[in-house]
Amino acid sequence: MRMNRAKYDNLLERIEKLISLNLDAPIIVEGKKDERSLRAIGCKGQILKISTGTPLFKFCEDISERYSDVIILTDLDKEGEKLFKKIRNFLVQKGVRIHGTFRKDILSKLETYEVESIHTRLKKLKRQKDFNIGLYEIGVYSSD
Repeated sequence: MRMNRAKYDNLLERIEKLISLNLDAPIIVEGKKDERSLRAIGCKGQILKISTGTPLFKFCEDISERYSDVIILTDLDKEGEKLFKKIRNFLVQKGVRIHGTFRKDILSKLETYEVESIHTRLKKLKRQKDFNIGLYEIGVYSSD
């Protein structure tokens, strides 16, 4: 994966914004691996998994009753896109503010379609000599 400095800096800004926004707004993901990847990069807020066995309508209804803002971070594949649209449409109708641009911003810059790959893709960037600075700041690596 090749990335120029400006694109890298923009990626870090988006990830830092995601981490910061997650302190107030939950992130909706598809499953456990997605949550693990987001925790590994420093997300400390609530992460809600779609794959809990709860019907999607009930899942969305519960969210609309509890939150005024959410971040939807589903994969960029066909299934992830369908889930994104269904969840977004339901929640918007209920007056919930949706933060949905992180999906395409972060995943496309990392050249992946899977949320679960965010952490490993960032690790690959660290191996590129010019991009070592900044990854500690967003929780990809500890300073040990």
